[in-house]
Amino acid sequence: MEISLKKAIIKRKIHLPLMLIVLLLYGLNKLVLSPQLAGSIGEFFRFYFNDLICPLFYLSCVQVLLIWAGYEMSTYKVVLFWGLLGGVIWEFLIPLLKPTSVCDYKDLLCYFLGSTLYYVIYKRSLWGYLAK
Repeated sequence: MEISLKKAIIKRKIHLPLMLIVLLLYGLNKLVLSPQLAGSIGEFFRFYFNDLICPLFYLSCVQVLLIWAGYEMSTYKVVLFWGLLGGVIWEFLIPLLKPTSVCDYKDLLCYFLGSTLYYVIYKRSLWGYLAK
C-alpha cells in the first residue's frame, strides 16, 4: 500500500505539533534561557538541553519518513536504536567533519533520555488514537 507524505504526517498527528514545540523550545533556549541563566542550571541549558529535545524532533521526522515508506517504529528498542544512532553520528562523526564541534559522552545520555521521552509521548498519543 503506497501512502503519500501528507497521509504519513496525518496518520500519527502528534509529530507535526511535536516538531513545532521543539523548534519553539530551541529558540527559547537560544535567545532567552542560555544567555540569561547562570550556575548549574545555566550550564544545563547551554550544553545539554538541546541534546535532550533534539531526539523529539529527529525521531518525529524519522517516524514520518518510515510511515511514508510503509513501516513504523513501534517498539522502545527500535526508537532507542534510531535515537542513539542520531546521537552517535552527531557526537562522533560530525566532530570529524566540523572541527569546532566537540564530542561529549554526556550528550549521549541526553539523546537516550530524549528518545525515551519521545517514545512515551508517542505511545501516549497512540493510546489516545486507539481509544477513539
